[in-house]
Amino acid sequence: MLPANPTKKSGPSKLKPTLDNRLMAYMAAASAAGVTTLALAPPAAAEVHYTQANINVGGSYAIDLNHDGVADFTLQVQPFDSGHGHDLSLVLNVPGNAALIGPLAIRSPIGPGQKFDTSVGSYGGIPIDQNFEYGSIHTSGGPWFDVTNKFLGLKFLINGEVHYGWARMTVSGALTATITGYAYETVPNREIRAGQTREVESSSVSPLESPASKSLALGLLASGADGLAIWRRKEAEPS
Repeated sequence: MLPANPTKKSGPSKLKPTLDNRLMAYMAAASAAGVTTLALAPPAAAEVHYTQANINVGGSYAIDLNHDGVADFTLQVQPFDSGHGHDLSLVLNVPGNAALIGPLAIRSPIGPGQKFDTSVGSYGGIPIDQNFEYGSIHTSGGPWFDVTNKFLGLKFLINGEVHYGWARMTVSGALTATITGYAYETVPNREIRAGQTREVESSSVSPLESPASKSLALGLLASGADGLAIWRRKEAEPS
């Protein structure tokens, strides 16, 4: 009777050197792709906060740009010279706030580098327009006289940090003002454009068309069967 064959001990199978080298290179590339994909993840998104409005200023109206319950600016009509004259002015409610009286055209820059006005008049505001009547004397004028849909540039503080914003306004004559919207940039010290209502995209290039697309594909492949299925779908999509 033949003796029983000794039990073979199974060990790990060895890959061919060429295949092994390719696999190692692929794993290194895929790992790097994963790191690259993480590195490319965008930071917390900036945002422009826009408030649509249709506000007749009347005697006065307080603008709270970021809706925190604190008035940042006040537009007001106030008398002078015993009531013979009236000013439309912008009050800076918080020390450190300032304004570009303008009126600014749409897409005008509002931010660092602009010269903001803080020179309030004797009545506590920056004059925008004026109307004066005394006997036969009647004068009206100012930078906002009969201006439609132009912008005030605004600089204000949130928790001690500078933010920029705008208020869109129409003035009939010298004193009848209507606010038709306002906005501010949530990122401190970041420029905003007059009339801007949302964050501007830095690029219109699709992620799959960008230089990182090859690394992204490697990362998908390295993630296994699910990633491979996604990669195949991406490859099948028409360009």
